[in-house]
Amino acid sequence: MNFSILVLLCIIKFSFYSFSQSVQVKDFDESEYKSVMGLYSMDFHHSSFNHNDRNVKVFLVEGKYWLFPAGGLNFGGNINLKNAPSEIDLVKKQNHYEFNVEDVGAYDFKISAENSAGKSKELLYVIYKAYNPNKIKFIESFSYKTLDDQKISSDDTDKKYSLIYFTGRKDLIDRGQIESLNSLKNEYKNVQFVCMFSEPENELTSFKEETNFNWSFISSVRSRELAKFQIGKLISEPAIYLVDNDQNKIIYHYYGVYNLPLALKKALKEL
Repeated sequence: MNFSILVLLCIIKFSFYSFSQSVQVKDFDESEYKSVMGLYSMDFHHSSFNHNDRNVKVFLVEGKYWLFPAGGLNFGGNINLKNAPSEIDLVKKQNHYEFNVEDVGAYDFKISAENSAGKSKELLYVIYKAYNPNKIKFIESFSYKTLDDQKISSDDTDKKYSLIYFTGRKDLIDRGQIESLNSLKNEYKNVQFVCMFSEPENELTSFKEETNFNWSFISSVRSRELAKFQIGKLISEPAIYLVDNDQNKIIYHYYGVYNLPLALKKALKEL
């Protein structure tokens, strides 16, 4: 089973563009952005102050996008879009831009902000992309052994569905959501709930005991194993897949942790 939920963008086919997509920045609060876009949007590109006042090539595929300044910055105030791609019609909103991309390609953005000294690892701007959470993808059957030596499988189970949460590292789990995620498992008996981690088994045992997270844990899931579970070759981490075990297909996917229990509750109610 190919299951790592990879980092940011078409890494397989377009890996030479990834430098502009994956600049390391400090953690940021995306709740304000999500209140504008809704649940089904993904962090597609972000730039730190290392890119202040520089032309940056951003690889974009077809779809709807939003361009936001970092928290505390304002377009037209202390941050300016100095160069926008001529091929894209950017529509200015109160403090962000919205745009659509028709042709896949690399597009130049140049954004500058005041007082950037000493902020090289902080966020300058972020681009989000809308996605369809109900896009269908057929997959191969899978079988894993969990932390407690139980078998998790898509073709040898009495559960109709599998809800698979690839979090990568355990520190990406929002602990404030664990109680609600536990409640989902207790409520939906026809679903097997699986959380997949990149860390080895010995690092997860104490974490499971400490948090009382009641989903099944699978350890040591490697990013190189995941190609066939990518949807449109655009997968970020953390991400969640709802799999129809009978038909071996992904019927719902969700990116990120923002309002995660709410998003999953909505999807599970439609089963």
